[in-house]
Amino acid sequence: MNELVYSIGALPRVCLDYLNDNDIEVVLGTGHLDMETFKSIGEKISILIFPDVPFPTELLKCLPNLRLIARCGVGIDNLPLDELTKRKIHVTNTEGVNADSVAELTVGLMLALSHKIISANDESHKGVKQLYDRHLTGSELRGKTVGLIGYGHIAKKVENLLEIFGTDILVANRSPKKIKYGCQVPFDTLICNADIISLHIPLVKATTNLIDETALKQMHKETLLINTSRGGLINEQDLFKFLKNGELGGAALDTLQNEPIGMDHPLLKLPNVIITPHIGAQTTDTIEKTGLMVAKEIVNFIETATLLHPVNHFN
Repeated sequence: MNELVYSIGALPRVCLDYLNDNDIEVVLGTGHLDMETFKSIGEKISILIFPDVPFPTELLKCLPNLRLIARCGVGIDNLPLDELTKRKIHVTNTEGVNADSVAELTVGLMLALSHKIISANDESHKGVKQLYDRHLTGSELRGKTVGLIGYGHIAKKVENLLEIFGTDILVANRSPKKIKYGCQVPFDTLICNADIISLHIPLVKATTNLIDETALKQMHKETLLINTSRGGLINEQDLFKFLKNGELGGAALDTLQNEPIGMDHPLLKLPNVIITPHIGAQTTDTIEKTGLMVAKEIVNFIETATLLHPVNHFN
């Protein structure tokens, strides 16, 4: 059977060119899970390029010959990984390819919160009545202690970027790591001592609601919390309470429990919160790098029946 690659949505030109150059047929979807399409051509699909949206298990009924799911991204919490492994469907992702983009956004959010850039911009658009107003007084990154929870590709990039600001780095990670600039400490030590805390871990059962009332109580009142990882890492109800009561300095969130965020979300009402719509990897550079990485992985899989970046393993 000839391999048919189906992508839920559009792909960058570099990805399509690479696949076409290797005589691989690609069908592009509309960007949405169209069950009628899967019922129509599902039997022909052997490789599925899948975005960061929930994967309904019932979709597998339409894909009896599926061999590989290629995630255009890093997170796999949207996939029924146990069921896919049980069915011997391979999964690959593009781990590391978005590290530069997400790291830059992370540091940008630190600066935006510390210097109150968003509030200052909003006031300028409304009309500034007085310069040097006290409520727009920010703080510098230099001399601050930044805590990185997790120490993967993105956290290491953040660490490199922060070096020039003269920050002290603390790292909490589940296993021992060789830290480049800072030092590794227990989780509780980090959240008690960091001026800025940035999350860089996957969302799994053990990390769901990691930042809850218990954790927030250990932070000091000026702490800034950054999340460019997964929304489920934070208990948003607890976070709202602490921010509203002045028990936390501020938060910048690129990911939330439910996306996109509803306009009635209570966090949107707080002036010390920055929320962006999951744009960490949304740069032209990362989109092209991701597409090419996916294309190369697919070609390699078809030619060798192996993966360069496997997520699941089975005999």
